[in-house]
Amino acid sequence: MEKPKYLVIPAAGLGTRMRTVKPELPKELLPLGGKPVIQYAVEEGMDAGISDIVVVIRSGKEIIRDCLQGRWRHPSWSDEAVAGLGAIRKQCCIEYLYQDRPAGVGDAIALAADVVGAHNFAVIYPDNIYLPAPGALATLAAIREKYDCDVTAMTEVDATTAGTISHTGRVDASPVGERLYRIERVLRPGREAFQRRTARELRTWSFAIYGPHLFSYLEQSRAISEDEELGDGDAANLLIRERTLLGYHLPGEVYDVGLPAGYESCRQALRIR
Repeated sequence: MEKPKYLVIPAAGLGTRMRTVKPELPKELLPLGGKPVIQYAVEEGMDAGISDIVVVIRSGKEIIRDCLQGRWRHPSWSDEAVAGLGAIRKQCCIEYLYQDRPAGVGDAIALAADVVGAHNFAVIYPDNIYLPAPGALATLAAIREKYDCDVTAMTEVDATTAGTISHTGRVDASPVGERLYRIERVLRPGREAFQRRTARELRTWSFAIYGPHLFSYLEQSRAISEDEELGDGDAANLLIRERTLLGYHLPGEVYDVGLPAGYESCRQALRIR
């Protein structure tokens, strides 16, 4: 039951919905609590004992690499955040891969197959922020080790949060333990805000730990998909048919900072803290 060796961070997206916030910055570098958004993802990996990081970018987003390598900083970042980025450079080995066209997040994850090899690995979409941070990925790693199966994070959506997150992460799931669920089906994402089926619906979000078999399911889903962009939902459904995918309802709060409303909500939460 190997602990996750790699953390894969897909950061090649166009981020069109966030251009109204700070058009000069990719969403992964938007300031939150005095530091860039992507720093939260890397620090989650470090907290879980992961020092090998794979960041998938595209041409034109080299500023993300420059940030993590200490060659560029935004005026709003605190000295503490800059020191944290320095610690990342000392403790982590970061490899950058290029997604040469907007082919979807599943395609971005699949690019890491040769780097990850036969190891277990974590995935974090950097536009999802968990508070209090870090700690979410370390919790998932403990569950992965205990049950020896893939696991993804879950959160509750109520009337307040539904308007601040995208219409993704919808699943059918059944409880199997305290805060623990078996994912039975991943539903297709939508393009509008989250539409709840129940008053307090649980959804998955983009912190997860997989075995290397995920890459095979991604390629299988690519072969049968009719979409131009490869998501990760079809691969998850293929995985579910043959293996177990657990969902763990983390007790903290999750913010979708890839949406203006979610970004503002997270900013307010960090001010309170």
